[in-house]
Amino acid sequence: MQVNEEGRGMLRMVETVASAVNLLLAFTFYVANANHSTSGFAKTGLGFLAEIAFLVGLAGLGLLIVGRRKIKSNLARLMLIMVVTIWNQACLIAFLTSLIPFRLP
Repeated sequence: MQVNEEGRGMLRMVETVASAVNLLLAFTFYVANANHSTSGFAKTGLGFLAEIAFLVGLAGLGLLIVGRRKIKSNLARLMLIMVVTIWNQACLIAFLTSLIPFRLP
């Protein structure tokens, strides 16, 4: 019984930390987009794709946290939460990379 309670506590802690990390990623996305909108450069197709993929990742994280009772295995749920968080980090990196101004020679 005690091991089960510790597992639930650990799972809630991981969900809380993953939610906080994803909220910070969303804030970073917002700040980068706000800074870029005043720069005068046009956004590339990769930037738009990264925005959409990031929103899909946030929606997936929300579904994982809200629908936690549907996934029976705690390990599977933890792995999905980590995959979604890494996905959102990759989307943010792709978005930031797309904002780098360049000139063709």
